[in-house]
Amino acid sequence: MKMPKYDEVAVKTDGDAEAKKNAATTTALEEAARDTLQKLAAAYTSKRRSDFLHLLSDDFPNEMMLDEALTQDFRNYSSVNLSLTPNTTSVNGETISVQFNYNLGLISNRGTNSNFSGQTEYVFRWEQGKARLYKMGSPIIFGNSLPAEQSLIARSQGTPSSSGSSAPGNDTLRYGSGQVSTDLGFNFQQGVTVSTTSSSADIFVDSTGDVVGDIQDIGPCDLQTVGTVPAYPHGGGDNISVGNCYAVLAKSPPGFYVVALVTSIEIDASGTFNYVYQANGSNQFH
Repeated sequence: MKMPKYDEVAVKTDGDAEAKKNAATTTALEEAARDTLQKLAAAYTSKRRSDFLHLLSDDFPNEMMLDEALTQDFRNYSSVNLSLTPNTTSVNGETISVQFNYNLGLISNRGTNSNFSGQTEYVFRWEQGKARLYKMGSPIIFGNSLPAEQSLIARSQGTPSSSGSSAPGNDTLRYGSGQVSTDLGFNFQQGVTVSTTSSSADIFVDSTGDVVGDIQDIGPCDLQTVGTVPAYPHGGGDNISVGNCYAVLAKSPPGFYVVALVTSIEIDASGTFNYVYQANGSNQFH
């Protein structure tokens, strides 16, 4: 049997050592990226905005927009519960991609529960001895509470949101519930009750028991599947019926459409409803 020469053995040994070194480096980068991903989730869940922003790459696209969206998230949600499970991780130079599953539970300040789950992929860069978030794939799960026309985070990073997805941040429909009376009006853009004398009241009940606002009865409907509503609703808010839906043209800000499903009417003319608000300015909901 022919024995290998000494220099052939040396070359093979050096090659094995280099391969092990590269494998160790890749493993370290993958672990660092997964660790940063979990730190991002922890910062978001705990509403630690500055801790979250410190984990971003120096070249993160449109950091100011994300900062604004995070601030709005933390104002809108009384509780955030997020868990992430990494699936696959790949390294290309100093760039690390992590594909993962997420489960996100949100409770708004109004008590509305929302739950989302799915899969997405984030890209990290190795900078200053750390893996930092460089790019978020679609769907966006951080900074998702602003309407799409105000918070185009995915689009600003070259990863536009996929249409029709139920994941947060991917559509402009916002669901909620509210009430009106002779003392309380409702502002759909903010999702809050306001005084009937406030200019921001989209609808309220007058002294005769009629609902005041640009409103039109469209009959029974399912808020999850309602399609196009009448432009410039008219017809008034007298003879309101429980179980019927009403198209509303909001006044503050003007030009935004709402569908409200009446859930109760009390003897004092107060009432409650569930609603869906279309934040893109169109009268099309699905």
